[in-house]
Order: sequence, then structure tokens, then C-alpha cells
Amino acid sequence: MRNLDIKSEFPESLTHGVRVAKQNRGSTGEGIWRVEVVDPLSNGVPSISLDTVVKCTEAKDNHVEEMPLADFIDFCVQYLDGEGGMILDMPFLERITEGEIRVFMLRNKVVNIVHKKPADVPDAFSATLFSGAKYSYESPDQWPELVQLVTANVPVIQQRLGNYDLPLIWTIDFILDTDKQNGNDKYVLGEINASCVGFSTHLELSKDIADEIVRLMEAEAVVNPRWVAFAT
Repeated sequence: MRNLDIKSEFPESLTHGVRVAKQNRGSTGEGIWRVEVVDPLSNGVPSISLDTVVKCTEAKDNHVEEMPLADFIDFCVQYLDGEGGMILDMPFLERITEGEIRVFMLRNKVVNIVHKKPADVPDAFSATLFSGAKYSYESPDQWPELVQLVTANVPVIQQRLGNYDLPLIWTIDFILDTDKQNGNDKYVLGEINASCVGFSTHLELSKDIADEIVRLMEAEAVVNPRWVAFAT
């Protein structure tokens, strides 16, 4: 949402339930807010007034603030400054309390799964280490359905993002939801990240990453034999 959109659209979004407002940059949960109306709404209300009190919980540290909706919207204007400034408005997925699932990618290969479970305290929904979330590192073999889903859709992701080469190291984050028609689990894409992937906690993958770098250097040398990395 842009500046004008948030004032006209966010009050309507809140009539559909708890929302997450997320700035289009940042890290460690900063600028990611769960927003919910404090008092129950009447059925069929098309929008809420800007003086409605909302409960806002930031993912950075799970701290809670209550304020009129107008004050929250004014606060969010800071996230709209600069090139690419925007706020993402999305429904809150209650099963985040079961943990966010990070798929750690090496080019087009799934090499690790990180299960990030929020702290077991009231109002907590953040899956960052800084907020007290617990991380478990699991083999892709433990998540065959998710690995199959990701592997099948990597070409689609690459095409949708402009057909650029895949990053050497990148991650895909999912939150569990429920398919209401048949009751099965479904994975909702939350984020794709190539700038803050937490590699320092995956040092056991160093050999695989080094092998991939050597393979890329060798491939480059085929088309560019004078490449400096292989100069003698």
C-alpha cells in the first residue's frame, strides 16, 4: 500500500480479521506489526473508523501497543518514504505459533530446513532469534512434501523474478495454514530472502557451498579462459 492507500484500504482490511502490516525492507522483525481491533466488530461492517482502538504487536520483540487506528497509520508513514517504500497488508496466519519454516537453498537445491518456533509467551508470534524463538535445524528428508513443492516451483520463482541467475545462497520462508476444503496442511509463502540468510549458523554446509563456488568458477573458465581467477 502507498500513503493514500493505507488510509482508505487498511480500515476495510481490518473488518476481515487480524492483519499483518509489513514494511518493504528491514530485518529481524522490525516494522512487522500484527494489528487487531480491540473491541469486537458487528457483522457486515464495511470499514472501521480511524478512532477505533487497535492492538499492535511488533515482530521484532513481541511488544504490544494499543492506540487509535489513525495513530498507527500516521506511525506507518515512515515506512513509505524513499524509493520502493510501501507496506504489505496480509492476513495473520494463526499457525505461525507452530513455527515458520525456512528452506535453505544452494542454487536450486534444498540443503537444510530451519524450523523457527516463536517463544511460548502471550502475544508472541515472531520467529526471530532476537525475540526468543527456538530454532531447530532439520534434514530436507524430514520434509519431503515441502522439498518437492519447492523444487518443482524454483523455475517458476526464477521466471517471476525476471529470469536472473539464482543466488548462490538464498532462503524461502513458509507459514503453515489449513486447506479448509479438505483439512490438509498447506504452505503459505511468506518471504524470499537473499540478503540476510543466517549463514553463520549453517557452517556444516561450508563444503557444499565451496564445491558449488568451484563449479561456478570452472563453468566461467570454459567461456572466459582469461578470467583472473584462473590466471597464472
